[in-house]
Amino acid sequence: MAPEKARLQNFYKHDDDTKVITIFVHGYGNADSDSQTHIMHLVRMTNIDYNAYLFRWPSGTVVTSVIKGAQKGAVVGARLGSKVAGAKGAVIGAVVGGATGGVVGIGGSYFINRAKCEDYSEQLYQRVRRIPNIMEYTIDLVGHSLGAFMVFNSLQSSRRGWSTLPIRNVVLMGAAFSSGQSSTPWYDALELLSGKMFNVWSDSDMVLTFEPNLKTRIGKSKVLIRNDKFRNIKMRNYGHSDYWKRYQTVYNATILKSLTVN
Repeated sequence: MAPEKARLQNFYKHDDDTKVITIFVHGYGNADSDSQTHIMHLVRMTNIDYNAYLFRWPSGTVVTSVIKGAQKGAVVGARLGSKVAGAKGAVIGAVVGGATGGVVGIGGSYFINRAKCEDYSEQLYQRVRRIPNIMEYTIDLVGHSLGAFMVFNSLQSSRRGWSTLPIRNVVLMGAAFSSGQSSTPWYDALELLSGKMFNVWSDSDMVLTFEPNLKTRIGKSKVLIRNDKFRNIKMRNYGHSDYWKRYQTVYNATILKSLTVN
């Protein structure tokens, strides 16, 4: 079955007709329009001097995942509880099963959407290359959580295509993936950039506890890459959603700093 199509929305046009485009890619749980609108609002609140796009992909919603998981868990829990302690056991089983099911629902939905990223990685490249007069612009890619994974994966899977586009910087915020055993994909990605790649991370990000490979999750630690085009940026006391809420600080420490310090 073909994946549901994503779309690229131009949500901010700079008044001075700047020749810089920033592509934002959201992560898991932001498939609903309210969440995406909120992200775009937070970006607009910053002092931006570029044209901004949001790559909107069907990444699931946390509330839906919790409800579905809780419903299934409650049914199973009630059945088991009733067998052990009758009506009272059914009630207790439903409560415990519902709570457990809610957690499992989030986890299951997350990994299902993580598996989709490969398909949407190709769509990301295809949507960007179709931006009118794209070769006249400089491109910055900013991904959060699974969106960061999608950006990095896209640079690998569509490497030949990206090599023809004027990519400047890549910012990975609270990235939900492992740095891997080999550094080769990182160096391959860096070759595509005229600017830098930033791993923006925080050891206070508790959401990434769900991500496997605890020792190499880049959203919670440094990536050991030695290259002039690569930077690790630690954000103190940042939770998983703070990268959007405090994007001005992220922007200042990454893209803006790279323009003023050479």
